[in-house]
Amino acid sequence: MLKITAVFPLQVMKDIFLLGRGELFLSFIDMADILMKQSPTSTTQHDINVAFRQAMIKIAMDHEELAKQFELTLSLPPVQSSGVSLKSKMTNSWKYVGMSHKVSWPLHVVLTPATLEKYSALFHFLLSLRRAQAYLQQCWATLMTIRTGAHCLQAVWQLRTHMGFLIDNLQYYVQVDVLETQFSQLLNRIKSTHDFEAVKVAHSDFVKTLQSQLFFTEPIRRCVYEILELCFSFSELIQTLRREEFVFSSKEQEAFHRISVV
Repeated sequence: MLKITAVFPLQVMKDIFLLGRGELFLSFIDMADILMKQSPTSTTQHDINVAFRQAMIKIAMDHEELAKQFELTLSLPPVQSSGVSLKSKMTNSWKYVGMSHKVSWPLHVVLTPATLEKYSALFHFLLSLRRAQAYLQQCWATLMTIRTGAHCLQAVWQLRTHMGFLIDNLQYYVQVDVLETQFSQLLNRIKSTHDFEAVKVAHSDFVKTLQSQLFFTEPIRRCVYEILELCFSFSELIQTLRREEFVFSSKEQEAFHRISVV
């Protein structure tokens, strides 16, 4: 019974924490993006969980049961000693999103609070990567509607192509070479044992390997997030140009230059 109990909840963990159900999170990003691109408020966490449940319904998942187990969180900075919150300096709630999980017995011994924090950090990275890919695809659709501004447009297309190539290959590496491979190995190790301590060790090794192979060591982690931020900035710039004639203002030209020269 212990072996069966350990295996099946981990599949759900993969679907949610590790974005195994990619269509769920594409739907969630689409529903929550406008809200999450604003400064967080006292109701933002509640609102994004409503959007998350709606995304589950849209793809026909068992939203009622999953909503009891998983909840999106916003890890906001604490109030400063002066009594002033840092919320006033926040302009994008996506930077603070994470995921929590209500662990059922006996998995609380394996899925400890420290382990769940690591899962939440993995979730944040994977969601950021998925957003970058989705945004660049939106940029492609936007640029396809533009008919004039050939010289500047060529440079923009070239940058979007380079970004898309990098992010698509990174996404493939993450999902196929890391997540699918490591999860398959984890399940095989769990299925081959009846020893609870062996299950704990196998899962601990799994999480450590994910952190190692998903760039959680500095300075690689910082570099990867900087690349993602450049993709976000590029997307934001392109999405403001929803007009038939592609002409950069001087401010937009400066922004494009900063992104492209990095």
